[in-house]
Amino acid sequence: MLRLSIIIPVFNIEEFLPECLESCLRQDISGEEYEILLVDDGSSDHSIEVAQKTYDSFSRQDKPNLRILPPKKELPVHGASVSRNRGVDDARGKYIWFVDGDDKIEPNCLSFLLATAEPQDLDFVRFGFYLWTEQSCNIAYQLRDIGIRKGWEIFRQFQRPIGVWSALWRREFLQQKGIRLLEGYVIEDEDFMPRAQYQAGDARILDKYCYYYRQRQNSVMRGKASPHKVKSYLAVCEALSDFKDKHVEEKDKPVFENIINFMFSQGLSVNTQCESPLPLSSFRASSCYPLKAHGRIKYLLINASLRLATLAFQCRNLLKTKR
Repeated sequence: MLRLSIIIPVFNIEEFLPECLESCLRQDISGEEYEILLVDDGSSDHSIEVAQKTYDSFSRQDKPNLRILPPKKELPVHGASVSRNRGVDDARGKYIWFVDGDDKIEPNCLSFLLATAEPQDLDFVRFGFYLWTEQSCNIAYQLRDIGIRKGWEIFRQFQRPIGVWSALWRREFLQQKGIRLLEGYVIEDEDFMPRAQYQAGDARILDKYCYYYRQRQNSVMRGKASPHKVKSYLAVCEALSDFKDKHVEEKDKPVFENIINFMFSQGLSVNTQCESPLPLSSFRASSCYPLKAHGRIKYLLINASLRLATLAFQCRNLLKTKR
């Protein structure tokens, strides 16, 4: 078995993919120990050709195997989450690393990460990341190494939203627990991360920064507000609520409820920015509504009146725009 599979979804990123792929090749373990999977989600540009050319011309003697999974046109939905799930199904490595094709990873970091994960068969190893633009590279927030802990302990201590790319995941753990990314939506990380960390056994968080998260205006997360993004927030709420009811111990449910509340309020806020917002009945129909507010004023307001809450978000967004 290979030690690692790096899974990269590909959809019209020919401008950025060479830098990403080169960072995955500039590593300090033998090419025989890992592989790179490019999962084509139906690119209409030259992403795959550019990637192959970059790989072929890279001057490393023992390059890892580059495998390209062609698009499946018969799939009911597409997107990064579908590509990542396909990658997990096809991967051959003990660990997997989800890497976005417009980002990059730290050179020569694989030996350290795998040497941390493998001896104790950790279910995941999380690490820090940089917010990266062409002008600057800044640490997103400070991490500290707290040693080996249960996944739930790590999640409870570090609850801030973070991408699936911020960890190595033990593939067998994900498959045994049936942990997959929510398909057909964006912000799928917000559903995957709580579920994956909550169900993990031994895991570790490191004060090492291994990932460069590119900040670009037309990305999925930073792009224009849309009804699809609002539906994604509501879908995450539904998925987490279902998981909470079926798998979360009573003492831990308030933490999940707070995450659900935040996602619900974010969806309501984004909805106020859409040219064609969803009707408020879409929010009322959610199984999460009314929210278990735990005394938080914002969530109590949402429960009292979705119209008033919507007005409050409109005012807040207007103030932000004028600054």
